[in-house]
Amino acid sequence: MTNKKGSIVKAYAQDLLPLAATEGILERVKDEFCYLRELLISIPRLKEFLNNPSISKDSKKGIVSELFNNNLSPVTKNHLSLVIDEERQGLLIDIIWEFSRLVRKAEKVHVLVTTSAPLPDETAKRLSKELSLALGQDPELKLSVDDSILGGIILRIGDKIVDGSLSGRLQRLGEYLKKGYKNHLGEGLWT
Repeated sequence: MTNKKGSIVKAYAQDLLPLAATEGILERVKDEFCYLRELLISIPRLKEFLNNPSISKDSKKGIVSELFNNNLSPVTKNHLSLVIDEERQGLLIDIIWEFSRLVRKAEKVHVLVTTSAPLPDETAKRLSKELSLALGQDPELKLSVDDSILGGIILRIGDKIVDGSLSGRLQRLGEYLKKGYKNHLGEGLWT
């Protein structure tokens, strides 16, 4: 993407983000645009139609509206109208990709951090920075203390758990040893 094209794409995507967020329909707008992107990719004639300069802007807006069965949010409808009115529909797929990227970046990932002792502020900041780099999104940390984990850290990110606790390591070691001895000494010894 050329620099000029990239800045145009970014401007359209960035303009849409606060509008959708203010209305509280960020996810809906993202879904509507993703559906449109899939249509543009899977139906090349639709893309040709929208890019055809001999077809009126009103006809283009009407077809887009029909594709969504008139169920577009006003935010999406207005933004699509703007893109068509300013004859930027050739950049629509790129605008949608950029908007989706911005939405992902804006959404915070909730991370439950469990340690055996309170985490110092500096360590929490460093952990947040490392998680941001690893996840590609800014995490929102919720710090929790549980002395039963003995040491280390447990991270819960959505439905995933990263167990770096001492108690978790000891448990895994015990299971490994138990499994290893069963294989070498027979079942009856550990039942």
